[in-house]
Amino acid sequence: KVATDQYVRASAKNIDLKRAWDLLHGFLKTDEVVFLFVDYKLQKLFYEQAQKEKVPAKTLKKWFQYPKGKKVLRGIIRHEPGHATHLHVRFRREVKKEEPSS
Repeated sequence: KVATDQYVRASAKNIDLKRAWDLLHGFLKTDEVVFLFVDYKLQKLFYEQAQKEKVPAKTLKKWFQYPKGKKVLRGIIRHEPGHATHLHVRFRREVKKEEPSS
């Protein structure tokens, strides 16, 4: 596909699923991600890719809203309308450690 300044809806036909999952997985493995907003239909593709790569079921349950339904507010990876063309990653807030008093 030719690069464009238009957003293109991702689907199984036009996404490099392995590379896209590697990116999401990299974020998730940091344990610094609070939420990762992705369209629910794309979550299914990522979930299936994660299963292929032998991500444990317990971890899938923690990470994914899919297959519980897009109205179920569980999982780090969540549905947000409009996120079939891009994703958002929300990281934990950095907490500054206080300097010891002298």
